[in-house]
Amino acid sequence: MLKYSARKILSVVFFILIFVFTYLAFKKENIQDPTYRDMVYFGGILISALFLFILIFSSSTIVKTVYEDQKKSTKRKKTDDTQQKEQIAREQMEESSIKIIRDIQKHTDINKFAESLLIKFSHEFATVQGIAYIRDKNKDSFSTAATYALYGKTDGFVEGIGINGQTAINKKPNLITEIPENYITVISGLGSSSPKNLLVLPFVHNNKTVALIELAAFDEFPEFIIDIYNEINDSIARKFNELNQ
Repeated sequence: MLKYSARKILSVVFFILIFVFTYLAFKKENIQDPTYRDMVYFGGILISALFLFILIFSSSTIVKTVYEDQKKSTKRKKTDDTQQKEQIAREQMEESSIKIIRDIQKHTDINKFAESLLIKFSHEFATVQGIAYIRDKNKDSFSTAATYALYGKTDGFVEGIGINGQTAINKKPNLITEIPENYITVISGLGSSSPKNLLVLPFVHNNKTVALIELAAFDEFPEFIIDIYNEINDSIARKFNELNQ
């Protein structure tokens, strides 16, 4: 592809040639040789056609270049927007992680500690209900340590059985976006309704789940909540293990 300056020079050259051939065409009556006279005439037409082709090619190239520049600009803008959103998410994650760890480490009672953790998650991520479980000493079962906005009695679970039990044995967060109907019911002044998003977080110490919290929300949990969990897991698990001695 020719650069713009080169195309400009060629255009000037073709324009001069067209002018010369046009001038000769008008003077062809003064040219005695019929063959040479026809060559001048058709040469002018050919040069004009080539000049027209150059103009069209240049125009299409310029349009294409402008389009590609706009496309690149849009792509750069999208990349910048994505990076900005990721940066904001990281800052939110770091801020939330610091708040959660700082505000709950003061507790010396395991039940108060568990309750504080549920309240902190509610404030940070708009959870509407929560349950905290702790492992029974020297057993594979878990008992309720605290609840948040939950009405009625709650049962514990056994490791490996049910959603919580499977999460405890897998030692990985479990996010469920379609909670079964009536699995959880929130009762408030607005009536009763069932949240559709459930997040189960196991807190792992020495490769063993020592505690687990179950969180319910109407809105989807933010994507970076798993990053927050990864940041606070060690600190929270150690605290649960320490208070459960």
